[in-house]
Amino acid sequence: MQVTVRLEGHLREFFPKLHEPQTVAFTEPRTVAEIIEAVGMAASLPSSVLCNKQRVERDHMPADGDELVLLSPLAGG
Repeated sequence: MQVTVRLEGHLREFFPKLHEPQTVAFTEPRTVAEIIEAVGMAASLPSSVLCNKQRVERDHMPADGDELVLLSPLAGG
């Protein structure tokens, strides 16, 4: 199973190794939370997660070839 992980917003600043989209491979299906942790981030850190442009919860099981976009909390004033 392969999933592409892409960061948006301020998360890109704090995780420079994920600045570009990364494809991660697993031998078994994983939840969104497990995938986030596998790329070196706390599962609770992204404020929202999109799977193929649809908002999903952290217990969602992406399919092979899906794209996850991790969104940072809103900031600014």
